Amino acid sequence: MANMANMAYSMQLGNAMMMGMENNNEEEEEEEEGTGKKSQKIPMYGNSTNFNINNLLFNNVLENEYFRALYQLRTYHEVIDEIYRSVKHVEPWQTGTTRYPSSAFCLLVKFMLMKLTFKQMKGLLSTNDSPLVRAIGFLYLRYTSPPNDLWKWFEPYLEDEEEIQPSSDTTIKMSMGSYVIKLLTDMQYYGTTLPRIPIPIERQMKVMLLLLEEKKRRRRSNTALQQQGYFCKGAKVKAIYSDDTNEPAWYEAVIDSQDPDCDHKYWVTFPEYGNTEHVDLGDMELLNAPNKEKDNSTSNTNKERDRSDSRSRGTHHHRDSRSRSREKGSSRRDRSRERDRSRDRDTRSRDRDRSRDRDTSKGGETTENLLQKVLKSEREASAAIGRNYGHRPASYKGSLSLKIDRFTVRKKSPSPDSRPAPRSRYRSRSRSPPPARQSTTTSSSSSGGGMTAEQVNRMKMLKERYGDASSTSKG
Repeated sequence: MANMANMAYSMQLGNAMMMGMENNNEEEEEEEEGTGKKSQKIPMYGNSTNFNINNLLFNNVLENEYFRALYQLRTYHEVIDEIYRSVKHVEPWQTGTTRYPSSAFCLLVKFMLMKLTFKQMKGLLSTNDSPLVRAIGFLYLRYTSPPNDLWKWFEPYLEDEEEIQPSSDTTIKMSMGSYVIKLLTDMQYYGTTLPRIPIPIERQMKVMLLLLEEKKRRRRSNTALQQQGYFCKGAKVKAIYSDDTNEPAWYEAVIDSQDPDCDHKYWVTFPEYGNTEHVDLGDMELLNAPNKEKDNSTSNTNKERDRSDSRSRGTHHHRDSRSRSREKGSSRRDRSRERDRSRDRDTRSRDRDRSRDRDTSKGGETTENLLQKVLKSEREASAAIGRNYGHRPASYKGSLSLKIDRFTVRKKSPSPDSRPAPRSRYRSRSRSPPPARQSTTTSSSSSGGGMTAEQVNRMKMLKERYGDASSTSKG
């Protein structure tokens, strides 16, 4: 039976895959006619049988009648039209059940069997009139894309403000950026499990998300300076640059122009390398930014000087009497001042060297510090809680030999009113025989203790043959 079930499952999966391949071939032919080049498919990672989807969910999708009816959809655009018509949320299960898959995941598996191309995926993610279509595209990438490519796909949409309702609960709404971040950081997705991301890649993503928070903070602080006209053409700034081989770091740059399509985007040139990049306002810091703290400190020093002048006028007659005592301690103070100045010079030189080394962390923390924060949060999240947190867990073989208490779980006792009357073997024997039998065994019941006539006769025969043991014991 198990072999037959496996054969049926393999045949069903093969038919479904052939269905998807046939549908996708037609779409590829259309693209080849328009461009003259063969469209490139997105590489798939992990299990090619169930596409890293939970086995129970994937099998229910294959057995679902709605999914089988999707065979008539022959092209990529027809599947998108079906998403517009049928998808109301992007949960894996239908509302109120964990047996029937949702239409969103049926269409998601349909796309997986078709094996989308880069051009088709970009079309899904750039849809501007349906956030649910975009969500299915992100789910496709989250399940099938290699972990190294996830950040490249998701990073442009981390700050997307389009509102989406991913759950069947109409009260739960979030931005598309929050939904994308949730897909990257949370393995649990509405009752199912997403594929696990390798730990080094997951930690690097968390560091990048912390850098994103710092970027938002700097953007808010730079907005006021932008309104004052400090971020103009020719202004010297420090800008963040990163690529596939280099981590995010700060470099000196010059602003070329502001992006006319986006107020917080600028084109800057890095003189040291000569390349021009598109940089966000949150990834820049002015080299000659106005320092409000410095202005406040100068005003405070001026006030202190005025106060000292007024005090010196009133206490001038006391200075002559104290001058002699001050002269004695002046030499000591001069020596101490010279020592303090030399120490300050050393610390300043050290700070300059450190600032050169820490040039990559201007305006924020280094990636190493952020990684330490990520590791600390992971340790705190995995900290044991409870009374037996220090108890050594039992091994597999040891747990099989543990004695299980079978009397800890019991059913609730019935109430006294509904409790049946107890039965006793001894009481049933002491009861009077039925009326029908009482008429025939009246004499024998008195001598035989309630036995029938047949039992009394058998007892007599036994006594005559073997004797009465009870009478000899009494005698």
